[in-house]
Amino acid sequence: NETLGRHTFVIGARRAQTAPDNDGQLALAHSSGDGHALVIAERIAVPRGSVEDVALENAQSVDPKATIVFRQQRRINGADVRFLKIEADVNAAPMVYWGCFYGGEYGTVQVVTYTAKTLLPRYEKEFMDFLNGFMVSK
Repeated sequence: NETLGRHTFVIGARRAQTAPDNDGQLALAHSSGDGHALVIAERIAVPRGSVEDVALENAQSVDPKATIVFRQQRRINGADVRFLKIEADVNAAPMVYWGCFYGGEYGTVQVVTYTAKTLLPRYEKEFMDFLNGFMVSK
């Protein structure tokens, strides 16, 4: 178990395709088992304007029809991030992904939370609390 803020997450998401066991990737599942988070950190810096394209490409690798339904530039704990909401179908189940995407001098970081679209109201506040804990440090 990992405790992040007030929330407890169990390491290891259930879907192998969204939680590969590679360096720089951490998959988390909410203790209820229905909410998930994926953190991907890479040393290679993707230009700020391209992080949105990278996020959409990742979602479209699971569902070619995945779309960004909301986008916003935000500043979280001193870091400029792109906040995105993406909808996709995974194994015919409608899913929603909320994420903060950073590309800058320290590399590229994607912090993505996700669940079934019907369960989003249950996790919305915890997802936002988790994403608002985003920090970039040297």
